[in-house]
Amino acid sequence: EEDNPATRLIATLTSRGTEIDVLVSNAGAALLSPAESVTEAEVLSQLEANYLGPYRLMRAVVPLMRARRRGVIASVATGAAVDGRDGMGAYAGSKAATDALLRVWAKELAPFGVRCLTVHLGAFDTNFVGASVSAGARPPPADYDDQVVSKVLGGLRPDSFAPDGDHRKASRAIYEMIVGEGLGEGKEDERVMYLGRDMWQLMERVAANTKHAMDTFENVCNNVYIEKV
Repeated sequence: EEDNPATRLIATLTSRGTEIDVLVSNAGAALLSPAESVTEAEVLSQLEANYLGPYRLMRAVVPLMRARRRGVIASVATGAAVDGRDGMGAYAGSKAATDALLRVWAKELAPFGVRCLTVHLGAFDTNFVGASVSAGARPPPADYDDQVVSKVLGGLRPDSFAPDGDHRKASRAIYEMIVGEGLGEGKEDERVMYLGRDMWQLMERVAANTKHAMDTFENVCNNVYIEKV
């Protein structure tokens, strides 16, 4: 049996008779740097915070939920992992790993009554920028000075960050989706939810780009099969 803080925490709770019906993974630590400037240690730190830590907790509660044939695992994700964001290579990669994990678990655990929900957030009025955003140790190469990445690095500071989303409304929406009340009623089979007007705009771009790629390569995609003799 694994021995780490996550498994010890879950073991302690269950030994006290606590049944864990819902696990919300809201981990987030964002390193801002051009992808080429990130050190390996920084990449590993991002993976530890945004992927490995949540994975350990999820892995500890899944057997309990599966045995009871009920439970919800909700993961708070980011638009940076969906469409990429200049200056957030390590962050986006680590969060995308968790998104992929939830897509797999949603399929594996559905037969046992365990739900998985990924919530993609835009920018909300939390303390994320002040508490969880940091700059990389290496200064960006001068070539990036007049590129979008520099605007991102300069804009994600507590004194300049101006989010559009209300965290109280978002929290209520996530709660209702988890418990199946209000806006969540009848949506128990949904695996992905988007929150924030900026997130919606991002997804419209993603949908348009995906449709463009499908239209562009439809003929090629469907004509690389093995010829049957």
